[in-house]
Amino acid sequence: MSPLHRRAALTGCAAALITRRSIAQVLSGVVPAGVPTFIQSNTPATITGTITETNMAAVRIPGGSMGPNGIVRLTALFSFPNSANNKVLTIRWNPAAGNITTNAIGSLTATTTAAAQLQFLVRNAGATNSQMVFGGQNGITPYGNLAAANLTFSGDSTADLFLNINASSAGAGEVVTLQGYAAEIFRA
Repeated sequence: MSPLHRRAALTGCAAALITRRSIAQVLSGVVPAGVPTFIQSNTPATITGTITETNMAAVRIPGGSMGPNGIVRLTALFSFPNSANNKVLTIRWNPAAGNITTNAIGSLTATTTAAAQLQFLVRNAGATNSQMVFGGQNGITPYGNLAAANLTFSGDSTADLFLNINASSAGAGEVVTLQGYAAEIFRA
């Protein structure tokens, strides 16, 4: 076996070991810095003709998984009828699963489109009880520059927190579907 093949084989073994070790650490509640944790679902959730904000998924961010400088990146994919009716997609950062009233990190009102993908990054700002989110709040453009200030929150990330994925629709029979989401936790 050439040195290159040996190195590749060792790298593969190390990756498998890291993966097994990472899973065990996540299950035990101990995630080392630099090892990302992934939470995802591609099971659709649907609401029909609901004019009040309704929770479609409560993504649990395990307590202690971020560290004082960690980041959570949430990506959510939606589909809905292409109509003139408003479909409001909202993401909330909260200690309560299913929250529909406080700590909106972003919201998008969709009309005359058939799909939307939102992405938000929640950063612990040097402490486990201080978070910052890019001030854009629209979720379609989580990068760039804006006149708006960054949003700040004070959730205790040593305890479980939730990214609540919510929606409403102004159309009586219109369906809004959360096709799936992925949350990546980068501990630092």
